[in-house]
Amino acid sequence: HLVRSFRPSGRKLLTYSHETDDVLLREALEFLIEQRVDALIMAGLPRSEDLISAFRSEGIPVVVYNNDVRGERLDRVFVDNFKAASRAVGHLIDVGHRKIALVAGDPLDSSGVERRLGYEEALRRHGIPLDPAYVFAGDWKTEAGYNALQGFMALPDPPTAIFSSNYQMTTGVLEWLREHGMRTPEDIAIVSFDDVDLFRLYSEGITAVAQPLPHIANAIASFVLTRLGDAEVPDIRSRTLECSIILRGSSRRPATTQTDRSFGHGPY
Repeated sequence: HLVRSFRPSGRKLLTYSHETDDVLLREALEFLIEQRVDALIMAGLPRSEDLISAFRSEGIPVVVYNNDVRGERLDRVFVDNFKAASRAVGHLIDVGHRKIALVAGDPLDSSGVERRLGYEEALRRHGIPLDPAYVFAGDWKTEAGYNALQGFMALPDPPTAIFSSNYQMTTGVLEWLREHGMRTPEDIAIVSFDDVDLFRLYSEGITAVAQPLPHIANAIASFVLTRLGDAEVPDIRSRTLECSIILRGSSRRPATTQTDRSFGHGPY
């Protein structure tokens, strides 16, 4: 989407995947400064403030998305993680679930914090007590989703629904279900933050929060191009975009006998 957004301007994109590795990130940013890029677009990461400050001291505009970088005077493009998570969990409550578990994102990332707060707000709004046993501190990776569901299903009173904070952890949840002969929504309902093509391939489909990727790309491109142009622009700009909920079969209303069901708790 970003490539399309920048194409009319004739500018080129140089991409780099640091995989949240601090060493790789530092190497990438130092390389980009040496190459005198016109602007930097990056998913915000903790502990990157000093590196971003180096770009600003060189007069290179910076736009962050996905996660915030605290304390920096930057252009920012985000989605409303809190509101989207609250709506997603509220949907599970509306269809009859009361025992809803969270596979949380990295607590160092603003998106992880906001999605967890949205989950908590939805429970509070509907008068459902927060059960710490139903919250797993993940790190955005597939294995976290797998480990989370294994732990949840070993509880004496396992959840009937899962809200997973990103698609990779949702993939881990689905892997655990497949390996243990369980299905969604018959055995457990699922809602994922992030929608990917994979979710449409499941027989029931996976309900997901869809981020408005074209609008995110257009907003980033607009911030960069106006910053590089001659027009006067504010010192700091921020745009927050709404997400949509794609309803599929994985979040279907639980069966009337679901609250009475039991699970095997043998060794894994």
